[in-house]
Amino acid sequence: QRRLFRRSFPSNQQASMSSFSTSEAAATSDAVHPAAPEAVAAPAAVADSAAAAAPAVPAAPANPPEERAPAGASPQGKQEETSVAALGSKFSQTALLDMVFVMDATGSMGSYIASAQQTIKDIVQEIVSTEKADVRFALVSYRDHPPQESSYVTTVNEFTKSTKTMRQNLDALSAQGGGDGPEAVVDGLHQARKLDYRSDATKVCILIADAPPHGLDPSGDGFPNGCPCGLDPLTVCRQMAEDGITLYCIGCEPALTRYKSFFMAMCAITGGQYCPMGSASVLSSAVVSGVREEISLERCMGDIRAELAKAADMDEVGQARYVQAEMSKRGVKTRQMRSDGAGSSAMTADAVTMSKAATLDEARKHFTPTAAAYGAPPAGSAMRAKACAAPGGGFLASLSRSVGRKMSSMRGKTEASRCEAECMDDTRAVPCAAPAAMMYASAPEPAGTPSAYNVVEDSISMEQCSRMISKSKMRKA
Repeated sequence: QRRLFRRSFPSNQQASMSSFSTSEAAATSDAVHPAAPEAVAAPAAVADSAAAAAPAVPAAPANPPEERAPAGASPQGKQEETSVAALGSKFSQTALLDMVFVMDATGSMGSYIASAQQTIKDIVQEIVSTEKADVRFALVSYRDHPPQESSYVTTVNEFTKSTKTMRQNLDALSAQGGGDGPEAVVDGLHQARKLDYRSDATKVCILIADAPPHGLDPSGDGFPNGCPCGLDPLTVCRQMAEDGITLYCIGCEPALTRYKSFFMAMCAITGGQYCPMGSASVLSSAVVSGVREEISLERCMGDIRAELAKAADMDEVGQARYVQAEMSKRGVKTRQMRSDGAGSSAMTADAVTMSKAATLDEARKHFTPTAAAYGAPPAGSAMRAKACAAPGGGFLASLSRSVGRKMSSMRGKTEASRCEAECMDDTRAVPCAAPAAMMYASAPEPAGTPSAYNVVEDSISMEQCSRMISKSKMRKA
């Protein structure tokens, strides 16, 4: 047997290989180098003798791990792409996020558009790095309907993963025009809803506004009966909720203070939040904080629905208490947006009532202005009228025309005279009333608004459970 063995395997190295099984040898060969021609098998008795004589050799793994480049490494001389896909691919269990900015692009919004242009890349990178998110973003801008505004009603930039493309879209925005006080808010939201969202993504709409939609407050409204296209803001918000799109409103105060309860109602319908903002510098922290909370809550939706099924016979308050208690027992923690303590985004009583209204006409019966929209102008401030003046109109009307003339370099022609001419030419519009409020471009940050937002991790709250239960009931099966 020994002589026969030596003839079959002339080298000791070949003898040691006989201890491998045929499948192990084949797997090792495929993983390291191309397959070699199959060797002639030794007789069974010889193989048994060789196995007894040769020392045992550990089997090589069938699929050895690949060598990976360090995170962030790129081939020499090749610049890393500014793509969210490149950033998100570094993480496991990636959350999908489709985020659309809906921005008022009228003359009063210059500082907020500039802030978005400067911080969009930082916003996206923070969300990607903290939440392991694969982000796409879109941009919808809106102004107003003719004759109040002749440039456009809405513009739409579809979803993209490229921060470079998003920055280019923002850079193309300019703040001008606007006409009367209210703007085409509902048209912007309607266009945002029609975008091509990924079915399994967290869907967040960030509305940045400083004026109400048409039809809420007849004072200074060229379309007091609502959007001339027939769109209803509460109906559109319910359609967004059915599609799983959550609305966060960044309210530019004090301009929007008067109408904040209505914007709270719109957000509540979708399970979102109203975030007051007194300065453009707060925009980045408000957006990041809201989105991080929303991603965190979406990850809990399955568990919340499971607990909600056990509390089907309870009322809404009882369901929220039950779900919060059960989730807390299991130690569930969520991201929660907090501000520095200034101001308040808590739902007002009329906001709760309006959120249950079927239409804008019904909600208008319950609308009570939260506070005076604007205070006295600071000394030396440049100001412009957000609302137009009808012919005549006494002191306020003449003041509005005077302000319009001062801003002619921004608008191209006075807003007051343009409003007087164009409103009278269109039977759908009525002449604007004397402005009840003024907007001051260089006013300091209001005392009652947050100067920063941040995120903390804590046990899921009653308020969060209530919002998620509302979302669960609204969404399409």
